[in-house]
Amino acid sequence: MSWKPLALDPRVEAKWDSINSEEALAELSRIELPNSIEQEDRSFPGPNGNELVVSIFRRKILTNRKRLCIYHIHGGGMIAGDRFLGVNWYFDVIDRYDVVLVTIEYRLAPANPYPAPVEDCYAGMIWTAEHADELGIDADKILTAGGSAGGGLCVAMNLLLRDRKGPKVIGQFLLTAMLDDRVDTISAHQTAHIKGWNRDADIYGWTCYLGELRETDSVSPYAAPSRATDLSGLPPTYLDVGAVDLFRDEDVKFALDLCRDGVSCEFHLWPGCTHGTDAILPDLPVSAAANRVKKDWLERFFADNGVKLVG
Repeated sequence: MSWKPLALDPRVEAKWDSINSEEALAELSRIELPNSIEQEDRSFPGPNGNELVVSIFRRKILTNRKRLCIYHIHGGGMIAGDRFLGVNWYFDVIDRYDVVLVTIEYRLAPANPYPAPVEDCYAGMIWTAEHADELGIDADKILTAGGSAGGGLCVAMNLLLRDRKGPKVIGQFLLTAMLDDRVDTISAHQTAHIKGWNRDADIYGWTCYLGELRETDSVSPYAAPSRATDLSGLPPTYLDVGAVDLFRDEDVKFALDLCRDGVSCEFHLWPGCTHGTDAILPDLPVSAAANRVKKDWLERFFADNGVKLVG
């Protein structure tokens, strides 16, 4: 296998090297709650007797209907982050469409390796569906969403829901999803020199999650969804990734595999962008374009599921 290193978009590169990854992660987890949105925290028993916590975000002024729910799983490479990571992006969506967002605090590796994180996410989904009436949501209208590790956990959880005949999910909204424990694609090597979540970081994250199982034939699709050979029955999917993101090739393959297995998929590849560009540098033209496309997909998805603009 041969490859050539990829370069960032000059406008990305001009700012990327000055970014402190830990500070950026902390900033993306800092909630800036609009006056129109309220937060409720709930706790309940997890799969191993552990306590699970979810935060629920909804409009203060509610319409008289059961609302579509976005079930959110945060990123962080399986080893970092919290349930608030990336949630700010959804506040405008919650306010404009009167949807409810539930975000889960799952256990992290290496202290809690596979299957703890995905089983926590699954348990949170079951709890959400079972408490739909009191949460004011429609249990038949749940969209799963996640970025990076959260995207991978979304897919893994949706495979569990399919195979365990759990609550039906109507869509999955995946952003630069972390899917393949082998970390040996061309894009993983092409971007190894890029600061941030690169090949070395990804190997570390997967090793924390899977230990000695990583790269072996024993890895389950519920751990690394790229191992799945049958994606039929998964819900309609949005998926995007940067062209200079180590996850590019595994996400491209996943989009093609979804199409192969009869699953509707909209896929976008953003030129010159690395992992997290649109979230960390949202004012760049390419980031603004990516965020417009994501919200456009959500608008169309909501319309297809009977959700209209209210705000």
